[in-house]
Amino acid sequence: MRKTTVVGLSLLSLMLYPTSPNANETLYELGISRGMAAMNNLDYLTAIKEFESALKEKQADPQATLYLGASYNRLGRHEKAISLLTDLLEEHPDYTDAKDELGIAYYYQGRYPDAMKLLDSVRKERTQDAECVYYIGLSWIALGELAKADEAFREAARLDPSYRVHHHYRMGLAHLERKNTAEALNEFSQAYQAAPESEVGLEAGDLARLLSQKRAAPHLGIQVETRYEYDSNVVLNPYDSSILDISDQDDFRFATTGILNFSLPVGDLMTFNTRERFIQSVHNQLGDFNLTGNDLSSGLNFNLPWFSPFVGYEYEYYFLDDCKQSYLRSNSVSPGFTLPETWFTFTQPYYRFEVDDYLLPFEFKQDNRSARNHTVAIDQYFFLSRDARRWVRTGVDYERNNAYGFNYVYNGMKVYGELFTPLVCDVTLDFIGEYYIKDYFKSEFNRYDEQQNYIVTVNRQLNKYLGVALQYELVVNGSTVALFEYGRDIFSLVGTISL
Repeated sequence: MRKTTVVGLSLLSLMLYPTSPNANETLYELGISRGMAAMNNLDYLTAIKEFESALKEKQADPQATLYLGASYNRLGRHEKAISLLTDLLEEHPDYTDAKDELGIAYYYQGRYPDAMKLLDSVRKERTQDAECVYYIGLSWIALGELAKADEAFREAARLDPSYRVHHHYRMGLAHLERKNTAEALNEFSQAYQAAPESEVGLEAGDLARLLSQKRAAPHLGIQVETRYEYDSNVVLNPYDSSILDISDQDDFRFATTGILNFSLPVGDLMTFNTRERFIQSVHNQLGDFNLTGNDLSSGLNFNLPWFSPFVGYEYEYYFLDDCKQSYLRSNSVSPGFTLPETWFTFTQPYYRFEVDDYLLPFEFKQDNRSARNHTVAIDQYFFLSRDARRWVRTGVDYERNNAYGFNYVYNGMKVYGELFTPLVCDVTLDFIGEYYIKDYFKSEFNRYDEQQNYIVTVNRQLNKYLGVALQYELVVNGSTVALFEYGRDIFSLVGTISL
């Protein structure tokens, strides 16, 4: 969007550079007049010819040079525009219009830091120039700084309300490019409301309708994840269950996880989700620590104006050895809700009730791990950028495990934090830290455990379907019972296919 008109620039330039009445001046003014008319009619080739003819009458004239550079800029020949405008500013370094036009040329050439340097200078000299601030916002988007872009666009809309539709439209495109569908839909909707009869507003409305239809449609997703891992101390405890065995040996393993997701909107305020997950890990040497299992979960999410409640059910079944004589069967229900979300935070408290059923040969009654487990937890997310691509998660949960064997009755508490941030070239960094205590207050051994978990994942999304990651996990479990003291270093190479 170019809000500044050619006529407006011409009047300013004529005041700065007055002319005297002679034959050459008349031909000069005729060239300027015809060139301006051609620019207003978007006939930039004719405009270039007219401004070049004006420059023949007054060589190195600032006004004609400015318009010649602007014509090349609008024609898409930005390198030529940059050359002309750079020479002009060397002769007239305080020529604000030339700085503005050169900054825009730099933007279209992809030289965003150079563009912002000049446009910031113009902004200080012309504090009411909405177009200048708008192009600063565009530069921030190109640099991936959506929060700063949004701030600049808001200022442009404050200076000139006609920029409001462009503000939301451009932010919508930026979110859409980053696959932030909900944010894109919100921005396009606001753009349409700002100017429902304008060309940009109508296009934003069409995009909002397409995204609404896409969101409302049933969605089926398939993901396959493969891992090749080295574990310095193989331990059998499937997905945070009670520790079943500690090998005190290292080994390599190959793990495969297949996930099938399905979501179905039910009206405007509810979505049904279900997921089937198959897990298998095979060790090179420690066959007794192999794991095969299935995890089926489903849930309902309600999208209400003041908060968003949800309820989920999960069924898990794991074979715990190669001979399939041992298993863990688990059923759980998890109600909770999400408090009103802002661009920078949301809070999610929930409760989980879980029934665990273990079948383990040769188990003593006091060591029966089958249990009724209660967990109360709260997660807090803090977004470090408006595009929600950088965030911090913190949380705490309290757990009461009522096992049938008194050696496994415990009270537990876990505090945890997570940082997720993009790096460069579609590479992301995910860091998780957890501190977990369990007080086995009925144990005949007076057992008390403290566990620290640290996970670092560097992920690279190769394309829409393929991803690869490197992961390191450190586990340190301290216990008053020496049998349960152990440490683990796990190095993983992970590949994912998503459809």
